[in-house]
Amino acid sequence: MKLTAKDIETLHYHINEKQIPYIEVRDEVLDHYQTALEQEDERSMKDVLAELDQTFTNSYCKEIADSYINQLRNEYPDLLKKKLIEMFAWRRLPITVFIVGVGLSFPYFFSNAKSLVHILNAFVLGLMAIETYMLQYSYPKRKTKHHYRLVDDKPTLARIQSRSLRGLGFLPGTIYLLLFFPLLFIYLGDIEGTGNSFLFNPPYIYSICLLTGLLVLFQIASFEVSKDRIKPRLQ
Repeated sequence: MKLTAKDIETLHYHINEKQIPYIEVRDEVLDHYQTALEQEDERSMKDVLAELDQTFTNSYCKEIADSYINQLRNEYPDLLKKKLIEMFAWRRLPITVFIVGVGLSFPYFFSNAKSLVHILNAFVLGLMAIETYMLQYSYPKRKTKHHYRLVDDKPTLARIQSRSLRGLGFLPGTIYLLLFFPLLFIYLGDIEGTGNSFLFNPPYIYSICLLTGLLVLFQIASFEVSKDRIKPRLQ
C-alpha cells in the first residue's frame, strides 16, 4: 500500500506508544513497520499493525533497547582504546602534539590562576556540549520528520547514553574533577592560603592544563567511536 502523510503520522504515534527509549531502536522498528505496510496490497493498515504488534510488543521493544545499550556499553572501552592509540599514529601525531602543546600553553596566556581555572572549566563544558551536538548532527536519520504528541516521551540517542566508565571511560570524569577541585577553593576557601596555594601554582596548574589537552584527544576519540556505532538488530 502507498502510505499517505496522514498514514505515516499515525504510524509514528503507534510506535511512540511502545515507549522505546532510544532513537536508533525506535527508527529501526519504525522502518520495519513501514516496510511491511508498503509491501502489503490486500490487508488494511489496521490489520497489518495488529499482526506486527504480536511480535513487537512493548516488552519485546524494551528488551531490544536494553540489549542494544548494553552491547554499546560493553564494546565502548575497547573501541575507545583503539581510537586513542590511533591518535598517536604517525599520520595524526602532528595534530595530537599541537593539541597537547596548546593545552600546556594556557598558563602563558592567562597568568592569573583564578581566571585560568574558570577558562579551563568553561572550555571543557563547552567541548562536551559541542560533542553532543555533533553526535546529534551526524545521526544518519536526523532529517527524518518524527511526529510526537504531548503525551509521548521523546527518545534519546543511545550512542550518547552508552559511554561506559570501565577501562579508559573513567578518564574524562577524573580529569574534570581535577579541573573542578580548584573552583571549590576559589568560592568556598582562601585561594591564598598556604594549604591551597599548590592548586594554583606549578606543578598542579600545569598538570591540569596538560590533562585538558589530553581530554580534547579523548573527546575526539569518543566522538569517533560514538559516531560509528552499529545499528540495533531486530529479530
